Amino acid sequence: MEKNEFLPEVYVITSGRKGHHLFEIHPSMLLREEERKQVMVLGVAIGYQEAAQTVRRMVDDMVRATGGFQWEEYMRQLDETSTGQTGE
Repeated sequence: MEKNEFLPEVYVITSGRKGHHLFEIHPSMLLREEERKQVMVLGVAIGYQEAAQTVRRMVDDMVRATGGFQWEEYMRQLDETSTGQTGE
C-alpha cells in the first residue's frame, strides 16, 4: 500500500472516521493517497469476507477484554500489554 501498488484483493480495516462505526472496511485500491496518510490501519485482509471475519474477531476480543464496546479501554489495555505495564 505504501508503494501505491495496485492490490485489487486487499482490504484494509480502519477505525471509524464518521463517528458512527468502530471500524470501516475499504478496498485498498479505492483509498486516495491523502486518505492513506490520514487513516489508522488496524488490519489488512485478502478479500472482503476475510476482512469481515477479522473485524468480528476484533470485536469479540474487545468485548471479552472490556465487557462491552469500550474501544478506547481495549486499546489502552493492548498498549499496556505491549509495553509491559499492568495498569495497577
